[in-house]
Amino acid sequence: MGHKNRYKHCTSGKSSCAELNRDFFDGKRLVTHLLHEDLSQEDAAIKEEKLIQAIGKKNLYNIKQNPKIIKRSGIKQMAIDSIIEISNSLPQSIHKPQLETLINKISKKYNYPARDLSSKASLKPFMEILGYKQDKKRGSVIFEKKSPINTDSLINYLSIVLAFEKNK
Repeated sequence: MGHKNRYKHCTSGKSSCAELNRDFFDGKRLVTHLLHEDLSQEDAAIKEEKLIQAIGKKNLYNIKQNPKIIKRSGIKQMAIDSIIEISNSLPQSIHKPQLETLINKISKKYNYPARDLSSKASLKPFMEILGYKQDKKRGSVIFEKKSPINTDSLINYLSIVLAFEKNK
């Protein structure tokens, strides 16, 4: 699952999967196959789960065991769950690089439904909905909690994000 040419990372030694990198550097033969292209995240997750069941987990690397993946309604719930966890994990003040890391770490746990929130275009509006204001101090960007979550804006934002994900 992933973006175009994502499969190439498997034979680069630069994967986030330590076992895959170990076998790459040990000279083991690694084979990748591109089976599908241009799938929605939801369809890709379903196909991935079926393929994992067919091949068997012992023959694969970095298997996510998330039963939500195979539910057709799971993508929406995973997006909501990840945004809730992100919002609950935020301290009173956070530097932008730490925030981006936090968003990506939590989004990864839910199979990446919220990874776009750390993009330049999305981060500031999303944080404003959560009640944070962006401030620049000594050349670094910091987000500080200034007000409670704007619930109406968050609901509208989620509606837009989920509609966009559905149309991908």
